[in-house]
Amino acid sequence: MKTAAMLEHTCLNSSPRLGFSESRRFRLERQMKAWIAPLAVFLVTGCAVEQMRIEELTAKGAKPLTASEVRAVIVGSEVSGDGKLGGTLYEVAGADGSLGGTGVGTQGSFTYFGTWSINNNGDYCFSRESRDWPWSMKGCERWFGLGSDYFAVRDGVLYKRGVKRL
Repeated sequence: MKTAAMLEHTCLNSSPRLGFSESRRFRLERQMKAWIAPLAVFLVTGCAVEQMRIEELTAKGAKPLTASEVRAVIVGSEVSGDGKLGGTLYEVAGADGSLGGTGVGTQGSFTYFGTWSINNNGDYCFSRESRDWPWSMKGCERWFGLGSDYFAVRDGVLYKRGVKRL
């Protein structure tokens, strides 16, 4: 027969809901802790293209797109890509300089709207904001093409862009 002290020890040192022994539970906690820091870094930094640098991309033959090439690629297409803070943006740019899209991230999804233009350097510039979340973003991206693949450089980080004609 178990004493009250033995039952108390059993209840405090095991996980009856999950059925894990004490050593198994500590092993799982260690494994989870080992993944938390890398996962947090991934979610905060976004998903840059395999840490490829602009120099490596151009060495492979990628060329910066001209203003007219950027316009031809984005107008009438859904452009997708990883966001700076993780998640993915899906965006459609209108010929009139308007844009709209959806962001899907770890906290859920949201819609956004904004404007776009191409500056004198040929950079795709945008201003986005959401009515769903307190979120807004402004910036410019330099676009590169490599075969049928597209890449954007913003704040020194290289992002792969998916382009699907609508």
